[in-house]
Amino acid sequence: MSRQSFNRLILVVAVVAGLYTLWIAAHDSGHLPLLSRRITKHVLLGAWALGPPAVLWFDWVYYGPGLSSAEREVTRHTHSLLRNLWIALVIILAIAFGLRLS
Repeated sequence: MSRQSFNRLILVVAVVAGLYTLWIAAHDSGHLPLLSRRITKHVLLGAWALGPPAVLWFDWVYYGPGLSSAEREVTRHTHSLLRNLWIALVIILAIAFGLRLS
């Protein structure tokens, strides 16, 4: 799979999963099938805390060596932007789910 195809697939999955997760967070009765609301909160927050860094790491390690220096610079910038969005989403979810960060 090409890097462009991989990134497009991940983008679609992340947007759909992110919107679904935010919908669950916004509704008191929202939860994943077969899981209680309490467990759903922890599963989703854990998935969002660990998933995006794993994807960014895979993108960098697997596709990074084949990039030109200009493409590598764009990738660094893109990963930095995605990291900031990811951290914001995790914080929003933690607040929405009522999980204490301390």
